[in-house]
Order: sequence, then C-alpha cells, then structure tokens
Amino acid sequence: MLGFQGGSIRNSVAILLGFAIAALAAAAEGAAVQDLERSVASFASAGKYREASSAAYQLAEAHRRAGDTARACAALSQSLEYYRKANAGEEPAASSLRDSSDGMADIRARFGCK
Repeated sequence: MLGFQGGSIRNSVAILLGFAIAALAAAAEGAAVQDLERSVASFASAGKYREASSAAYQLAEAHRRAGDTARACAALSQSLEYYRKANAGEEPAASSLRDSSDGMADIRARFGCK
C-alpha cells in the first residue's frame, strides 16, 4: 500500500512540476515578445530600419511559435516594410508579403499567412 501511495505522490509532484515549468516558459515567452515589441518600436522611431526589420522578424517567429498566426503575419509584414525602408536608397524592393513569388509563397506557408 505504501508503495502505491509513494508512486502516486511522485506522479502528482511530477505533474505539478511540469505545469509550473510550462507556466514559467509561457511567462518568459511573453516577456520576450514584449521586449521585441519595444525593440521594434524603438529602432523604427530612431530610423534604424534594418534593426527594426530584424526585430520584427524575430517577433513574427515568437508569435508563430505561440500559435498566433494573425500576429505572426502582421509582424512579418511589418518586417518586410522596414526592410524596404532600410534598402530604399540601395535597391528597389518590389516584393511584398502578398506577391506571387516563390520566396514569398514559402515564407507565407511557413508562418501560415494567407
């Protein structure tokens, strides 16, 4: 009887520990998203569009990992817009998230964008 109770207690502790770890991971991911959102805004307001594009792409990845497709696609579109601004003087960036190129189709598929 004692063996059954000990195993049951260990299983319960393991399950509770698993929930606690998952909650901590979700909180850390949420904090990372907030940091990235602040970084995007800060870089963009300073005119550092290359950095803003990179941070927005990382934000899109974070939203994709969290399963938030709409926000991932919005951040991805924002990343592309900042990329265009960063390269405006160097090269024309004719592509957009909605264009029909194979590269954009691959990116849309990766993030689940329509």
